[in-house]
Amino acid sequence: MLNAVSLVDFDDGSSRGDLGQRLYRALAETGFVRLRNPREYDFELVRAVYRAAERFFELPETELLKLRKAELQGERGYMPCRVEKAQGASQPDEKRYFSVGREGDGVHANLWPDESLLPGFSQLLRQCFSMFDRVAHDLAASLGPLIGVPELADGLAGGDSLWRLIHYDPLTGQEPRDAVRSHEHQDVGLLTLLPTATAAGLQIRTAAGWADVLGGPDELIVNCGDALELLARAQGHRLPSTVHRVVNGDGRRRISAPFFCHVRRDFVLDPGTGETEGAFLDRRLAEIIGN
Repeated sequence: MLNAVSLVDFDDGSSRGDLGQRLYRALAETGFVRLRNPREYDFELVRAVYRAAERFFELPETELLKLRKAELQGERGYMPCRVEKAQGASQPDEKRYFSVGREGDGVHANLWPDESLLPGFSQLLRQCFSMFDRVAHDLAASLGPLIGVPELADGLAGGDSLWRLIHYDPLTGQEPRDAVRSHEHQDVGLLTLLPTATAAGLQIRTAAGWADVLGGPDELIVNCGDALELLARAQGHRLPSTVHRVVNGDGRRRISAPFFCHVRRDFVLDPGTGETEGAFLDRRLAEIIGN
């Protein structure tokens, strides 16, 4: 099966500048890239998170629902299955998830399960969140100067980045006919860091139709979000926020852990209009929620 997304190996001896150029070209081509051995990335830590995620989603639903605050609209805590619906979709997604934000950000407090239920869970996730932060900073430091925004990496400091553990339950055959694990959508942030999931299913929309994105065990998938597309376009560059989805596949259990990178709310995305990350994000979320 052909892979629709280019691979950039960070451990092939290339200079930092060459790797940045290859990263930029790959993202400009499809909006997605597969990274092998990216700097700052800890594969063992992510594997530990996946094992912890299995235990988390096996908790009784009554315990998980204690971590849900509907007014947060999935920004923190637990979201049950068949609640979230993508913009333009006829059915809600066949997934449930747990969201974690930056600790002490003054926006929303994280919601953690009782330590007695999952010892070490919150500490592990805090550690992994910090690791993703470092990876995002490194990638932004490579991309920013190439699109005329050398301050991009600094803009991530204090941004309301969001991390989700997503669980796609095994399909039973009782789902609605047009049910999809995750309907087609675009990400709204700057970049999404996506560790290879536990099962296939991720697809991107291309000019030729839907194409599979297959990540290896030693790879990290990265894609552009709407904010980066706007920022690059304002500087005369093209980094597309590509439509993607997760199809049902063979229907077995699937876990993924996307990290959605956001710059600070006062960071200007479009100097021509003065639109900031905060104004842009509020506008996009209103469009999605108003769906």
